[in-house]
Amino acid sequence: MFLDNGQGGSGQRFDWSLLNGQSLGNVLLAGGLGADNCVEAAQTGCAGLDFNSAVESQPGIKDARLLASVFQTLRAY
Repeated sequence: MFLDNGQGGSGQRFDWSLLNGQSLGNVLLAGGLGADNCVEAAQTGCAGLDFNSAVESQPGIKDARLLASVFQTLRAY
């Protein structure tokens, strides 16, 4: 299952409060994920995280610096 906040690439965060009490072992979480909230997203217990517009320098172009920041933050978690 893939949970997102409507149309992809909007940068808007999915309402994670909807996940409370749910089994998330087969769920990918998306919607406004970046270095500033990736740890909180990981703490939901989802199987994976999908990063999109929050790690792009322009639509469709991933920014190596932003991706490195996300990975560094997650490694420290």
